[in-house]
Amino acid sequence: ALKDCDWSLLADVRSKYGNDKVDEYLAERLTLYPTKKFEDNNAAWSTFMTIFGLLDGLVMYAPVWADYYYSALEEFYEDGVLYLEFRSLVPTLYDLDGTEFTPMDTVRIYVETLEKFKEAHPDFIGSRMIYAPIRNTNSEGVNAYIKTLKEIKEKYPDFVAGFDLVGQEEMGRPLRDYIDELLSIPEDIDFYFHAGETNWFGSTVDENLIDAI
Repeated sequence: ALKDCDWSLLADVRSKYGNDKVDEYLAERLTLYPTKKFEDNNAAWSTFMTIFGLLDGLVMYAPVWADYYYSALEEFYEDGVLYLEFRSLVPTLYDLDGTEFTPMDTVRIYVETLEKFKEAHPDFIGSRMIYAPIRNTNSEGVNAYIKTLKEIKEKYPDFVAGFDLVGQEEMGRPLRDYIDELLSIPEDIDFYFHAGETNWFGSTVDENLIDAI
């Protein structure tokens, strides 16, 4: 738990300050629409990642994560989507007794939730995961990602669609820095690199688009 931090029930906070003020407070911290413009791309990304930090504690509680995935499937299904491929960091989930889940546990929750959804929606074809951890790491980190990827693929071969690296490109190393590591990935695992998220020209970020192709 955080030191020098007071916790209050949200119901009590709403009673004290009123729903409108609480909703406004949450909206300002959970959306990417500030009252002033971002100075640059780094400032936008900093706010973006802060939002993820606030959401993590909410959605990474294991039972909520399962409901979160089920609800996402339901929304796509209602929009007429019968097959879905999605990117996931495969985050470390937790339970109220302090237990931290392994990556394999997180994927198991995905698979079990998907099967539950397919039972309720027989015409839904399926969903597969693109394992997409954070790109801002070193060669040892990428090797650890690949080890996890291979373990997940072995345990759940039909659920893994492929591999990607996500996160702000300017703050991470370019794809070409990981060529040796990436080429060690088995041929039955596809790459789904998304790159070139910039209007710069001639930078390593811009060149990521070429390397990805």
